[in-house]
Amino acid sequence: MSIDISKKQSARKDKDEVAAKADGKCGSCLKAVSDQEAGVLCEICGIWYHCRCHGIGDPLYKVLSQYSTDLHWFCKVCKAGAEKLLAIVTKMQMKVERLEEEIAQVKNDISTEITKIKTKQQPELEQAVKAVGDDLKKLSDRVEQCEKKIDANGQVLQGNVNLKLSDFEKKLENIEKKDSPQWSDIVSKQVQAVQDTFDKTQHMINEQKSKEARVNNVIIYNFLETIAATGTDRKDWMSEERAECMKLFNDNMNVTVGSDDIKRMLRLGKSEPGKSRPVLVEFREKSTKNLIMETAPKLRYAADPFNRVVVCHDMTVTERNECKRLVQEAKTQEAADPSGEWIYRVRGPPGLMRIVKFRKAY
Repeated sequence: MSIDISKKQSARKDKDEVAAKADGKCGSCLKAVSDQEAGVLCEICGIWYHCRCHGIGDPLYKVLSQYSTDLHWFCKVCKAGAEKLLAIVTKMQMKVERLEEEIAQVKNDISTEITKIKTKQQPELEQAVKAVGDDLKKLSDRVEQCEKKIDANGQVLQGNVNLKLSDFEKKLENIEKKDSPQWSDIVSKQVQAVQDTFDKTQHMINEQKSKEARVNNVIIYNFLETIAATGTDRKDWMSEERAECMKLFNDNMNVTVGSDDIKRMLRLGKSEPGKSRPVLVEFREKSTKNLIMETAPKLRYAADPFNRVVVCHDMTVTERNECKRLVQEAKTQEAADPSGEWIYRVRGPPGLMRIVKFRKAY
């Protein structure tokens, strides 16, 4: 408990000192130090003090006023810190001076040793340099001889290569004349193979971009479409549509979705009387979309007309084709089941869809 009181008192004192420094108040009594009153300024913390508050008599105050440029005055708090700081600085200065002396001595010793080494090894170095120069001269002579031999051999080799190339070109010309259709087919197949690889790669890139663009989207089917009254602004109609969609999520799926959680929402396809178009909803976060998809199966227990609503992933063309194929395969497996006790359904997210077998509920 005493520690907390001490912290509060220290914090209050710091706050008072800041206020005193800002308003020109005495750091002790927190009253203004006017021009008519005897006051001194601490050169460290920048806070004014009444002479009477700090026990400064008139003679000392006169001296401080007369020699203000030569004398320095610190408050009691700063004085204690300044004395410690001066002691530390003095010790550091002594250490620095001692270190500089040691460095100077080391430099002198190194210089002496280098001079000794140069004096001792100078003849050996000169002899070694002369030997290296002789070796370089011999090497230069050998390189010059090799270059002459290479030039001579190069001319012979160039003549042989030219003869071989001429012979190869004649044989190649005969082969092309004899098997021209076959070479054309080979080149055509290679070009087609390269084109097929390029097309597959481009398709994979486009498919991946399409997946990334749809990762936060859902498609809602059988969701009643709000009929816009004559003269109704499209913005107002879209606002009403969004309100109905929020009602579906919050009231019938028990998923908390705010208006800001929906990035965009639009009806897909051309409007037709008596027909509700699918709704595309793009959420700002994937986590919101995942929560909606986890809760979607519970809609069959909702009140009419929400129990007829179906929520699906927004799939790419490739994913939709794969889904259709799996659905058709599931129907085929269910029709071929002799027991008649099982139903086959497609489950899983796009790209990971599979056929799942369920026992019928009676």
